[in-house]
Amino acid sequence: MRVGFTLIELLMVVSIITLLVAMLTPTLSRARHITRTVICRSNLHGQGIGLQSYVATYKFYPGGHTAGGIGTYIVWAPRIRMYASNNCELFNCPTAPASSRWTLKFGSGIAKRWGYLADEQPLYWNTLFSYGYNNWGQQQDFVQPQRGLGGYAEWKIQGNVEDWDAIESSRVVLPQDMIAIGDSKAEGIWDAFIDPQPGEPNEWPEAPHLGKCNILFCDAHTETLLVTQLADPFTDDAGKARWNTDNQRH
Repeated sequence: MRVGFTLIELLMVVSIITLLVAMLTPTLSRARHITRTVICRSNLHGQGIGLQSYVATYKFYPGGHTAGGIGTYIVWAPRIRMYASNNCELFNCPTAPASSRWTLKFGSGIAKRWGYLADEQPLYWNTLFSYGYNNWGQQQDFVQPQRGLGGYAEWKIQGNVEDWDAIESSRVVLPQDMIAIGDSKAEGIWDAFIDPQPGEPNEWPEAPHLGKCNILFCDAHTETLLVTQLADPFTDDAGKARWNTDNQRH
């Protein structure tokens, strides 16, 4: 009675296993990407609920960042976080690099303000971040009234009458078709903002989900879209309008 395998039989078994692994690897990789896409959309939906709560309370959108001599701090994220149990994890896309993760850090000596906790380290304009806010709308050319959800936070309080600060919620004509937040490139160049500026790809949305990006709209629903539907070269006219409060292309 023969016991065990011959070398040829063993090699055949190894070959079959190797072939099966090769066949399954793309499927498993795709499944992993799909899972991350779902988690990201869930994160954005949670941000959307926080955004709606903020707007319901103040009747204004949060504004993008501070302006003036106090430093350029990201404002929209901590203000939304206030209505999401101060959960930073909602702002971490699972496909983004670990260096872009937002975690609570203290020791700033700064008083509680802008949605930040007392002594919390603020997010600066060049902080690595995985989600971006639509602060300026289509093409950042500083038009008045601005087309996005708000560039500077409380700009008017500093004595400037230009219409570049946080905007009243009533100015968003179609919340269900107005881009609020989406996947952003985590490279340290205004990561926390997405603006579809021609010739400025660093500020376009990122496409980490099998070539697509997740987008949150002002009514808190999310969509997974191609960047070409949203940014330069603007092959989709409807995509242009979605960046602007008046829901018109410009």
